Amino acid sequence: MRKLLNLSTKPCDKKLKHSGLMTTTNNFDFTQLYQFLNVVTIAFNAQQISKSSRRYSVLKSLTHDYWFRLNQPVSVTILVAETSEPSDFVLRLLRKGAEKGLYLKRGTEYLPSFKLASAMANYFQQGAAPFTLQPNRFLIKTNSRTWRFIADFMSLVGNYCPAENATHSAVIIWLMMLEMTHDDPLTATLLTEKAGFSKSTLSNIVDHLHSVGYIDRQHDPFDERNHILSLTLPDDFRAAVHNLFSRYSSTCD
Repeated sequence: MRKLLNLSTKPCDKKLKHSGLMTTTNNFDFTQLYQFLNVVTIAFNAQQISKSSRRYSVLKSLTHDYWFRLNQPVSVTILVAETSEPSDFVLRLLRKGAEKGLYLKRGTEYLPSFKLASAMANYFQQGAAPFTLQPNRFLIKTNSRTWRFIADFMSLVGNYCPAENATHSAVIIWLMMLEMTHDDPLTATLLTEKAGFSKSTLSNIVDHLHSVGYIDRQHDPFDERNHILSLTLPDDFRAAVHNLFSRYSSTCD
């Protein structure tokens, strides 16, 4: 029997939660998503993730997908086609990576350096995400399409909530995943433990998302010091997320 996971983001009693938008995600690998969200948080410098804009995070995620899953080089042309970002914006990202010794430029194409591949192997280990070492120019390989999913999710946030940055996007996807996989009330403490942000960082993000109407926050009846959180995203955004999860449910590795 297929398991129906709730994508409703209306605040309501747990027993009534299935009255909202539903999607069949029996084929979606939430374990891989959990692992790769850990990798993203670590790879994008954890507490400093907000220093990377959402647009840069989309490009980085796509670049990592090309390098470490598909084992293909990337170019300005490829990333412009994938994201519709201006070529000068994409070129700045690639040049910045090359200047830091993370990317290698070969003609019009870019490859990961040994320094980056070594760092990514460390990030995958810390995030408990499976990967393999290999004797070619990409050095490591993962089989999960989760980098692509994360890039698509952040692009979706940009379409429906353009003011939100990479940090806000990460918290939104963490909350959404926990709502679909966690039976107990979602507290700020739980989110802090799962997402790996400090309490002060997460508190500021939750305050912001609450102020713009994307999060409902209620006092925990069993602990007044804590808050129960639920997403209250616009209907069109919620429907787009439904379609995204459904698409990856039918095609995930």
